[in-house]
Amino acid sequence: MKTLNKYIIVLAAVLFFNLSYSQQCDKFSQHKEKMEAEKVAFITKKLNLSVDEAQKFWPIYNEMQDKKNALHKQKRTLMKEFHKGFDSMSDSQIEKDLDKSLNIDLKVNKLRIEYNTKFKKAIGIKKTALFYESEREFRKTLLRDIKKRHCEK
Repeated sequence: MKTLNKYIIVLAAVLFFNLSYSQQCDKFSQHKEKMEAEKVAFITKKLNLSVDEAQKFWPIYNEMQDKKNALHKQKRTLMKEFHKGFDSMSDSQIEKDLDKSLNIDLKVNKLRIEYNTKFKKAIGIKKTALFYESEREFRKTLLRDIKKRHCEK
């Protein structure tokens, strides 16, 4: 009977931690979606896109974001593995991983160049420049808000 109680307690603990972790992931996912919606609203307001411009711009933007996110995910995975095994890695393996990381950065920059051309065709040069400024401004505002929340605790 004691053994059965131990199993039940262990099972309950595992389920509790699993549920707790999945709720944290859900909260993060909801927060990420909310942030992205705020970013879209912020950029839309700053660019003052017409309906036609918005119909051209947002699919291009979303496509670029999907590709950038995939590249960033590759880099996060690479960096996680890099930091986990750093002490036991040979110099050649470290060099190889650093080169991979820099190649991912290069791909992100090539992606920006490719999509810059697409943005200019969709919304013109001035609004493309405003888009980059709006993105920078949104990040700055977001960081300021995070810092403010962190300092208030």
